Amino acid sequence: MQHHRIGLAVGLSEAEIARVKQGAQAEGWSERQRAVLAATDALIDDHFLPDPLWHALDFLGDEGRVELVFAVGQYVMVSMALNSLGIQPEDGAAVDPDLRA
Repeated sequence: MQHHRIGLAVGLSEAEIARVKQGAQAEGWSERQRAVLAATDALIDDHFLPDPLWHALDFLGDEGRVELVFAVGQYVMVSMALNSLGIQPEDGAAVDPDLRA
């Protein structure tokens, strides 16, 4: 999986990558990491960031929060396009069936 390789390349551990699937409530996340994961889930699930999550992201500043919203939206759009168009992963890239919607 491409994002797995990228995560390892930027310094994430195998345990951190595996823990992403458990979500923001998993043990081991910092408060900032927990806020970003919870915000990402809210954006994907509800297409909206409620005020408590917006404020939990204060450390990003207004520009960073807006960037997070657009980054999540961009990935959702790309995912929709790839899935709808039947684009297959690159050769050798494993697909995690748990990540398919």
